[in-house]
Amino acid sequence: MRQWSYAIYNLERSPAAGGRHCARHSLTLLISFSVHCQCYCGFHMLRLSYAAVIFLRYLKYGSEHAALYFSAPSPIISCPAPLAISSTHSKSSRLLNMDVFLLYSHVILPLGICYIVVYLVRSTLKLYHIPTVGRPFVPLLSSFSVLGSRRDHKDIIREGCRKYKNGIFKFAERHQWHIVVSDPRLIAEIIRAPENVLSFNEATAQSLQTKYTIGREVFENGYHKSVVRSPLTRNLGVLFPDMHDELVAAFADEIPARDKWTKVFLIQAIMQIVCRTSNRVFVGLPLGRDPAYLALNKRFTIEVFQIASFINKFPSILRPFVGMFTSNVQRSTAEAFEHLGGVIAERLTERENGSWPDKHNDLMQWLIDAAPGEKHRTPRALVARILTINMAAIHTTTMTSSQALCYLAAYPEYIQPLREEVEAVVRDNGWTKEAMDKLYKVDSFIKETQRVKGMSSASMMRKAVQNFTFSDGTFIPKGTIVSVAMEGIYKDDDIYPDAQTFRPFRFADMHDPDNGTGEQLSMVNTGINWLPFGHGKHACPGRFFASYEVKAMFAHLVMNYDMKMEKEGELAQDERSAQILFRKRQR
Repeated sequence: MRQWSYAIYNLERSPAAGGRHCARHSLTLLISFSVHCQCYCGFHMLRLSYAAVIFLRYLKYGSEHAALYFSAPSPIISCPAPLAISSTHSKSSRLLNMDVFLLYSHVILPLGICYIVVYLVRSTLKLYHIPTVGRPFVPLLSSFSVLGSRRDHKDIIREGCRKYKNGIFKFAERHQWHIVVSDPRLIAEIIRAPENVLSFNEATAQSLQTKYTIGREVFENGYHKSVVRSPLTRNLGVLFPDMHDELVAAFADEIPARDKWTKVFLIQAIMQIVCRTSNRVFVGLPLGRDPAYLALNKRFTIEVFQIASFINKFPSILRPFVGMFTSNVQRSTAEAFEHLGGVIAERLTERENGSWPDKHNDLMQWLIDAAPGEKHRTPRALVARILTINMAAIHTTTMTSSQALCYLAAYPEYIQPLREEVEAVVRDNGWTKEAMDKLYKVDSFIKETQRVKGMSSASMMRKAVQNFTFSDGTFIPKGTIVSVAMEGIYKDDDIYPDAQTFRPFRFADMHDPDNGTGEQLSMVNTGINWLPFGHGKHACPGRFFASYEVKAMFAHLVMNYDMKMEKEGELAQDERSAQILFRKRQR
């Protein structure tokens, strides 16, 4: 490969100033070397070991020179110009010093290869008993397996569920094996497993790289989850009129009701509507409509997932270096502080004085009141919390709404029955939380979309922080990622009859007003057979807020708009790029 050009290690003496200069840059050289080593896939440990040996030589011979030239500059760290060898030694520097070459070829190379082989054999043989899906089984290198496969994880999990129904299998991710469970008995065991055995938090920290995307303090002390779970959910009835008022105004701005058909880039419009509606509850007016503040929250949401995905492309040994250079936490928090800092400081002053005639009833105030200690009750700490909650709310609600609307535009024949239900319920109950609870067809349509499409084929991700053994004897070694195959549940005819067919009123048809089964079948009620929001103690705390927001948007839309796909009857393959035609309701 032409990634490297090794020019030399000049071990001749040089002036003391040159030695100090070399020592000052030795760590930069080591980091640059190790970053480039990711191009060598499994051999990054070997290259890093080599660089470490040279680094130790620097420490031993502080007045000696060394230089490393690259045929292509590093994308992250470029070798600084002062590392170049002086012209006096330019000729000799072009030759590899023999003792370094012998050290590399006779010691470091064999030891590095042995280390890699032993590491991969041990890590892979521990999972040898679990069948592999995807690329043909490569016993040693899961990294090579995934590099050789261009298949989407959804396709792989679908294949695994077909081959190993009610079982367990694994597939290769970039740097690890991922265990997938579809057996209901084993799913129940995952739910019951304590956090110090199968950890939800550790899995989330790894998949989202939370240290670099949302910040260590916000993730490690998640008191904001309790705020979302309790005060926010409890106050939905009081806050719903504000939510409805904001989404009506946001729809008027983003999707104007015109007599002619207008093409709309769906996810862009829905994200703006969701962001405005959510922040009406989170921070109130006028800040909840500030274009710069809304743009910041949307950008932060997108960047969290983009940065996490980028960091996870690298081997674990390199992720801290990559995270340092790609983290957006400090920049985004500082920008959000410009919008929120003054408001929060004013509320903190009111709290200290103990006098506020009209105490605010929004998320910002609940976070202030619930903060566990002064460390978490500072403007900057509270700003970081609000950014994180926005990220979760915007992502989940935007994706769920967009998917449901894509299906509605592809099947416009269902608009009329949905419209009739909304008109009847709103006529009797108005635009209230209670009315949303009675929209059984709307709830069913959205839930069926989640079942058929969904945001992911796997849910309830856990990381084994201890060795774990399922009741069927399947051994899961420490450090392994485990998740549940929703595909295997949702496409099982024994659980959902005619599971391959999109039946939008599947759950509404099960509604029995005499025994209250409508509420039990709601999209927010989790269970082993319904996992979009997880299940058990780690179920999404904001799912109630999200469901009322989605249903209110859906109800408003069918009451006031007609919609269709540009090619009628064609379902958008990816809601992230879907364009839908809207016009003012004609009848």
